[in-house]
Formats: sequence, structure tokens, C-alpha cells
Amino acid sequence: MKKNIFLCVFLCFSLIVCNISIYAADALPAVVEQNTSKMEHINDHGAEFVVDYISESWDYSTVESILNQVKTLSDEICSGCGDDYEKICAMADYVSSTLSYDLDAKHNAVTFDVISLENVLEKKRTTCAGFSNLFSSMCNAQGLYCVNIRGSAVSPSDGIYSSNLDDENTVMNHEWTAVYYDAEQRWIYVDCTWDCTNYYENSEFRYGGSVRTTYRDISLENISKDHKAIIVDHREFFDALTVLEKPYSETEPPQTQAETAAETQPPVSSENVPQTEAFAETTTAVQSETSVVSTALSETSVSKSEKQSVYVSDSEKNEVTGAVSESEISSESTESIEKITDTEEKAVQTVRQSEKNNNKILLPVVLISAFVIIIIAVIVFVIKKKVK
Repeated sequence: MKKNIFLCVFLCFSLIVCNISIYAADALPAVVEQNTSKMEHINDHGAEFVVDYISESWDYSTVESILNQVKTLSDEICSGCGDDYEKICAMADYVSSTLSYDLDAKHNAVTFDVISLENVLEKKRTTCAGFSNLFSSMCNAQGLYCVNIRGSAVSPSDGIYSSNLDDENTVMNHEWTAVYYDAEQRWIYVDCTWDCTNYYENSEFRYGGSVRTTYRDISLENISKDHKAIIVDHREFFDALTVLEKPYSETEPPQTQAETAAETQPPVSSENVPQTEAFAETTTAVQSETSVVSTALSETSVSKSEKQSVYVSDSEKNEVTGAVSESEISSESTESIEKITDTEEKAVQTVRQSEKNNNKILLPVVLISAFVIIIIAVIVFVIKKKVK
């Protein structure tokens, strides 16, 4: 009797597992294809794009100091490494073992102050984008080509499973990395977040012990079982200094003192003498005019300085002073959309995703229910027969 019941339960469980595995496998080829395609279309943004990922301050000295920390840190980590592969593993191990996943930030809102290198290096806690930023910036410092991949990862709380990962409208809820290993001419996929066992919650650090290596140099097929790429960015962190160094745009060179004075002063007839100190001493009227010109020149110089000290892209995007054009607004909006955080993207697509999940999961649920009913019926029949 007991053997029959055990056999029925075992068969039921096996059928359920097989059914789910087969159903999930149907999504894998499509995800592999998309991941391959996205790695062939990498976004190379300008230097301005990466500044916020370093520090929201946009201060040259601050950004320079942070990048120096990254360079020094990566040099120390890689000091005993024999080749680039060992460097990649050493840096991935450092990121996963040192940082903690910030659950407090995830539950509230993920913003640049959470994922920026400034915050990561100082507080040692962040979310997935902060993990990938630190790893990719250290790769930059070591001369390795690394990309940051934003996309969908399996997460029941987001309604994403292996079985529906290939859906077009899955939310963008995760970020990971890939480094190009030149010696073997291949991509090495690294997810420092999923290999981390530390977390930060309720203002308390909790350390999980040894670091996992499951998602370090994981194959394309295996990572495609629970990761789907949507946007792939190359962030050259050390280019940020070139933007912050520029005191003016290339299309608007600084005016010399003589040029500014020429714009400020009214036309002078041939009978008038230049406003030099020698002529200024000759009459009070000339002194007065010189004073007016000097004041105007000073005001113009201050105005120029203030304009250049503001966000540098304003001078780069506008050759003529005035309101920002519609095309510029569109460009800025596009860049902002590409930087959208996990929480913002999730809010937009949750409704449509839940509808697709229900339809997608309905088939295995029906099949499983049918098998369970059949098995129960068999068990009841066997029990009754034994009783008789």
C-alpha cells in the first residue's frame, strides 16, 4: 500500500518538474538570440553621459579624486595577477565580497546618489547598478573593455520567470556586466550582484560569508536562462574629466579683453583718441568715459565667467545664447530615458506584464492540475480496492 502511494507521488512530482522544465526551455532560444544581438549593438555615449555615474556634483576636483581612488584600488587588486583573466576574476571577487546589496534603497527609490561611484566607494552599499559601475570602472582603469548591461532578470516579485523571460514587455529590473577578453577574443559575463552574499537592511550590514562564483565567466546560454539584455552601454569613466576640464565650448571660444571692450565701447571717430592712461589724464571727460568702459568690461567678464561655470553642456549644445531648442530637449530626454532606474521602469509596465504572465502560466497550471487529479483518483481507487 505504502509503495503504491509513494510511487504515485513520485510520478506526479516528476511530471510536474518535466512539464515546467520543457515550458521554460521554450523561452531560452529567443533570449539567447536577443542577448547576442544586443552585444552587437553597444551604445557608446559621450563623456557627459558618464559623469552622473561618478558623482552628481559635477565638480572637477571631486570627480578627479574618485577616479584616482578607482585607479589606485584596481592597481592594488591586480598587483599580483599574471594576465587579464586573473585581473577580471580578482576585481569581480573584490566587488562581490566588499559591497553589500542595499535593500533599504531598493525598497524606496534607486537614484544616482545610490549607484554613483562616490556613494559606492564611501558607503560600501548600493544596488545592482552600483555593483556594475564599480566593476566596469576598475576594468576601465586596467585598460579592459567592459560594458554595462541593463535588462530583465528572473524575479518572482516582478512577475518574471524563466518561462516568460522572452516576453517583449518584461520590466528592466537589473544590471550586470561583460568584459571583452582579448586573449581569447570572447566576452566574459560577470554579475557581481548575484554573486554577492552581503546585504544592508534596516540600517544594518549583514555579511553572508564566502563569495559565490556562479555568475563569473558564465556562458551565454546559462546566463540567458535568467538574464535578458535590453540596453548595453559602454561607459568610459575616465573620459569624464575631459568634459569637466573644458572652460568653454569649441564652438564659442573665449573673447579677449580687446574684443569684449570693442563690443562694449561705442564707435569712436577718428578725431577721438584711444582711452589710454596717458590721454585719460588730460581731461575729466575722458576719465569719465574710461570709467564707464571699464565698468561695462568688468560686467561682461563676470557674466562670461558665470556662464562657463554652469553645466558645461549648455555651452556645447548652444552656439547662440537663448532657450534650448526642441531637438536638444529631445536629445536630453532620450538620454534620461536610457538611464531610467529599476523602480521607474517597473511602474510603467507592471499592468501589461501581469496580463501576459497570467496567459503564459495558464497552460502548465492546467496540465499540472489535470495530472494531480488523475493521480489522486488512482490513489483513491487503489485504497478502496485494498480495503475490499
